[in-house]
Amino acid sequence: MPMTVHVPSALLKSVDQRAKALGLSRHRLIIRALEQVVSARTGWAPEFLNQLRHVDLLVTESVDQLGHRCHVVAPLEASGRAVTYVLDTNAVSALMTGTAAVVERLAAIEPGDVGIPQPVFAEIAFGIERLPRSKRRQALQARFELVCSELQRTEWTDTVSHAYGRIKAALERRGMRIGDATPRSPHMPSQSAPPR
Repeated sequence: MPMTVHVPSALLKSVDQRAKALGLSRHRLIIRALEQVVSARTGWAPEFLNQLRHVDLLVTESVDQLGHRCHVVAPLEASGRAVTYVLDTNAVSALMTGTAAVVERLAAIEPGDVGIPQPVFAEIAFGIERLPRSKRRQALQARFELVCSELQRTEWTDTVSHAYGRIKAALERRGMRIGDATPRSPHMPSQSAPPR
């Protein structure tokens, strides 16, 4: 789709000089620069953090009704590289509600160090889809799209599944239960009973 962008003359002169030095066209240099900015960020977009910091009471009440609390776990891989922080559904929900402590923690972390597993996105999408069409649902959807636009996905591999199984079993032996990563089949027995 064609687009027109005003480039200040001083900047355009610098672009032309750089393009000439590299043996590129102005257009190709601008495209290359945009690709680098989009693919290799070194920090969060200020607009993203400002939007997260804006607390929308409608979103906060809606997410609170879903019963989410904040947790951060680590490490997994995102886009083929190890990440330091893997956010669960509760942490993403806290971002969606603008929970100050979670937003500020995220602001202090490089974007490449944070990942979210696909099942987390699936759980939140499911929760939103269950809601009746309303302003509340629209507000949640907009917030969800904001978070989805900035946070990278972690790969859900066999290694991750095995680690999930080990961690869940170890926690269960200690009397601590965590939710399933996938929707339960109606034919599977309920896991709400405490371990014996």
